[in-house]
Order: sequence, then C-alpha cells, then structure tokens
Amino acid sequence: MFPSTPFRFSIQAFSKIVPALVPVLIFSMLLFTFGCAGSSYSRLNFLVPVVNISQGVIATDGVTIQAADGSFSLESRQSFHTPFQVDGYNLWVTTQEQRNRPADLTGRALNALEIGAVRVIVTTPYLDKPLFGVLLLSKVPAKATGPGARSYYIQVPESYVREATGGRTSVVYERVQIEGIGEGFNWALWMSDVDFPPLPGGKDMLPSAERERLAFLNFDQIMTQRMQTRAEMGSGDDTDFGSVLLYILLLGGLVYLLAVAAEQEE
Repeated sequence: MFPSTPFRFSIQAFSKIVPALVPVLIFSMLLFTFGCAGSSYSRLNFLVPVVNISQGVIATDGVTIQAADGSFSLESRQSFHTPFQVDGYNLWVTTQEQRNRPADLTGRALNALEIGAVRVIVTTPYLDKPLFGVLLLSKVPAKATGPGARSYYIQVPESYVREATGGRTSVVYERVQIEGIGEGFNWALWMSDVDFPPLPGGKDMLPSAERERLAFLNFDQIMTQRMQTRAEMGSGDDTDFGSVLLYILLLGGLVYLLAVAAEQEE
C-alpha cells in the first residue's frame, strides 16, 4: 500500500494552487460567454442609426413625378412632404455591399423596388412622352452631413432624360457625406422609355412599407449566414481557447474534489 504522506502533501499543494486558478477560471468563462454572444446575430448590432427626411423639392423646371398607382404627385418647384420613405441605407448598402459606391446604382431599379421604392411616371419638357420610373426616397444615417441630410433636392437633367430612351435606363441621385463612413445617397430615380419588369411573386402589389419589412427579413438571413460562415472559417478561435481553459479547470476542480473526498475517507 502506498504511503499516505506524499498523497496528503499533494492535496495540500493542490489546495494552495486552486485559489490562484480562480481568476483564470473566471477569465475563461468570460471568454466562453462573450464568444458565444459574438457568434449570435442581432439585427440591432448591424444597423447604422438612421433619421427621416421630411421634405423635398423637384429643382428642375417642368418635371412631374407621379406614382404609377396615383397615390401622390410631385410637381416642379413645389416643396413636398415625403410621401413614403424606406431605410435604403441599411438595406441597400449592407446587403448589396455598395458602401462608398453609389455610382453602381445603374441597372438596380428592381433591387430598389424590392426594398420599398415606388414605380412612378416621369414627365419632362425634353420628351413628348413620359418615362417609366422607379423612385427611392431613403432615410439617411444619423451622421450624414450637408443639405442632403435634411431634405431631398431632386434634379432631372436633360442629358439623363435623353439617355433613358431606346430601351436604355438612366439613374439620377443625390450624394450625401457620412461622417466616419464615406459617401451614400438619399434619393435615386431610375428612368426608361420601357417599363421595368414586375417583381417576382407579385410583390408589386404590396405597399412600400411591406416590401421594406420583407427586405429586412432577407437582411436578417444574409447577416445570419455571414455570421455562420465566419464561425465555420475559424473566427471563433478566442472562443475555442476560452472553452479549452474552462474544461481543463473544471476537470482539475473535479480531480481536486475526488482527492479531498479520498483523504477524508482515510
């Protein structure tokens, strides 16, 4: 039978080490907790705070923008209260990865309709017939600066109108500067002499607010998938390190308790 003195010595030594391991145990548990929280998705953690724009004006003479369903009509040189508004910044910039690239709006009229833009009819003094259009009036980040952060200033130059003929599409928009982020836009207008295709699934029949809501659900799916991809690619190394520490210390604590129990039995 083994002598009991070395065994008791090891118990005493281990009991002195345990208090020193307590901070390490707490640290590893925090790593594990924060790591788990970081791998989960919450929409609020990914949205840039935005603010509404309540008014605007069409600055180009002789231009009228009328909703295709007749719900509103914006006349040249007359201030208007915003007839609809969507969070175009978060839905467009984040999901489409168009950060600092507003010039890439060309050809994306259907994307705009998906997030709540409205089909319109655009009448100008440059053509003898109106154009089909898609109008997006967007909220802007709270850190946006300049006049475009407070109102829409819609301009429809003749060159862009003539470019929207022969089945082609042109787009005009207003840039806004965003502190700490770069550049974005507050409104965009797509025009063409050929009507834009319908959205799949009959979404054209849905009001702007409902299409925005569905777009946010799609936003959630995209961001959840990104989080899962990052986790699969090993972005949770810190979490794994904390988990290993936690398991080792818990195992050490179990061994210590068993040893104490064995000593008491003697």
